Amino acid sequence: MDGSMENGPKVSEEATIPWLQRRKLGFFQAFWGTIKCLVIHPKDFFLCLRYESSLKDAYLFYVINAAIVILLGMIGAVLEGQSLVALINLHELGIGPLELPLYLLWGLGFLWLIIGVFISVAFTHLGVFILRGEGGFSGTFAVLAYSSWILIFEYIPFVGKFISGAWLLILIVKGLMHIHDFGIVKIILANVVSFFTAACFILLFAVLLSVLF
Repeated sequence: MDGSMENGPKVSEEATIPWLQRRKLGFFQAFWGTIKCLVIHPKDFFLCLRYESSLKDAYLFYVINAAIVILLGMIGAVLEGQSLVALINLHELGIGPLELPLYLLWGLGFLWLIIGVFISVAFTHLGVFILRGEGGFSGTFAVLAYSSWILIFEYIPFVGKFISGAWLLILIVKGLMHIHDFGIVKIILANVVSFFTAACFILLFAVLLSVLF
């Protein structure tokens, strides 16, 4: 394994992350060990990422975590006594009102999480690509996928969304810096480019919808 980038920090041949050793460690120990590494030693974790071949492993970790997030959301909704039927009104599209089971909406949310991540990574990686990051698309994908575990904290009352959002941002910035061998200035520029591109795309999409409907 070549765990180091061409001009970046060196990583030993033995260095790896628990999730990549799940056949040896066992599923639950590898999953929990990966989260533990991200909490205690995020810098070492991202330096150890074998981004050249880890996209499949990172995606599997992300899908499992997304399922946990959705499941926690469903449990929270039931405990709060929310209605299990959602009323949908899309008058602009000539649709509605529709009564849809809540589990169907959660299922659609899960599909969006596991498919939409590629869109998020594409926009994030655009700025990195323009500034010639060294980790490639799979490196950017791995950073976002492994960092997503923090979304579990969204369901902490009152402060959950703030904690998870801030911590997720910190993890992603740290991860991209180490995977792509960027300094703080470069990573800020890369994110500005990515944000501007995504904003333009969303604006264009909104204009197209307004014209069509």
